[in-house]
Amino acid sequence: MASYTFYAFWRFEYVFLLLSSTLLDYICARQIERATQSRIRKTYLFLSLFFNLGVLVFFKYANFFGDNIVSLANLLGVEVSWVTWHLVLPLGISFYTFQTISYTLDVYHRRLNAEKSIINLALYVSFFPQLIAGPIERACDLLPQFNQLKLRFSQEAIYWITLGFFKKMVVADNLAPFVEKVFNPEIRVEVVDYLWGMYAFAIQIYADFSGYSDIALGIALLLGVRLHQNFRQPYFASSFQEFWRRWHISLSFWLRDYVYFALGGSQSKRWATLFTYRNLLITMLVGGLWHGSNWTFVLWGALHGALLMAERPWLRPTIQYPVLRFLKQCWVFHWVALAFVIFRAQNVSQAIEIIRQIGEGIVQVVGAFDLETFPKVGCFFAVVLVLLDWGQQKKWFIPTTSNNGWRYWVRFGILTGLFWAIMLFGVFRGAQFIYFQF
Repeated sequence: MASYTFYAFWRFEYVFLLLSSTLLDYICARQIERATQSRIRKTYLFLSLFFNLGVLVFFKYANFFGDNIVSLANLLGVEVSWVTWHLVLPLGISFYTFQTISYTLDVYHRRLNAEKSIINLALYVSFFPQLIAGPIERACDLLPQFNQLKLRFSQEAIYWITLGFFKKMVVADNLAPFVEKVFNPEIRVEVVDYLWGMYAFAIQIYADFSGYSDIALGIALLLGVRLHQNFRQPYFASSFQEFWRRWHISLSFWLRDYVYFALGGSQSKRWATLFTYRNLLITMLVGGLWHGSNWTFVLWGALHGALLMAERPWLRPTIQYPVLRFLKQCWVFHWVALAFVIFRAQNVSQAIEIIRQIGEGIVQVVGAFDLETFPKVGCFFAVVLVLLDWGQQKKWFIPTTSNNGWRYWVRFGILTGLFWAIMLFGVFRGAQFIYFQF
């Protein structure tokens, strides 16, 4: 009830979408498990997928497909009209839809027994810490924990919550005004600001999204539930494959298990390379389109698919010299940051223009930005965040419940510093998390 009440505070009527999805998947999963005939099992699976994907497509992509069909028809000389539907996108629909789909598919493939308690299944679909923006949890990991819910105060939970608020309020929200100015087509900025804007948004979206995930992880721990860590220092990745094992991990693994593997995964037969590349590209296109109904997201997914394909022949075990690894990390980060320009732009035309401006700005990078408008606070604490990620990468202060050793005091000092940074430099205007729109 608490999770449904939490969701109802936003839009009460959309609670019925959550309830409908839960009831349907409960019935379908139970029938799939009981059925012995393949035809009946497939019928209930189709019913579940049709409803969940149908609701997602209706709310998120109806206008996108309608507008593009009209544009294509008009291009062919056929007069077609489309009335734009002004639909309010349900919060978290992309996240909980993928979560319910994974549950039904796991039952169908006999990787999981159908949940007998509809209360537990309803909690799985609507668990409020991760309902709005993930991580996308699997039923096999989450459902068993609901049988032992208990309030548990732990240092680890406080660590994740504090770190999450620091990322969001001190780093992301202090960078947001500068990013908004750079990506606003009605505001003209210095050429070099587009380059700094690219870096600023790459840090902003990481701090914003991983900040939410950290807060969700910490709140769940207070309830006795352990969620998966959704980010593992992604900007330290030295390959694009490694990046997607560190960035939005729950979505990456969902796409791998339910799209990439369903398409055939890495092929070992004739024409294997072409089939593998096809599967990679389709998977990343689905991942791009999952984010929203705009060609920028499709292009962003296609670019990441192309990068994964381009590096694949070179992913061989090699001696990792520190300097070589650092250069590879820089290479991957700059491509990821450039791709985020497409992700953030309002349309493809704006993305192309900003990328062109970035190319011109590179030659003007030294001493060519306005210190008055430069996000000094955000940039300073972005460096602090990089150092924190580096420390976690080196396992210098692992956030466990252990109260022994020097790591305890390091963690205590970090928590104290983060708390005062939030109090002194945090943005308390209630800025929305970026991934709430997805």
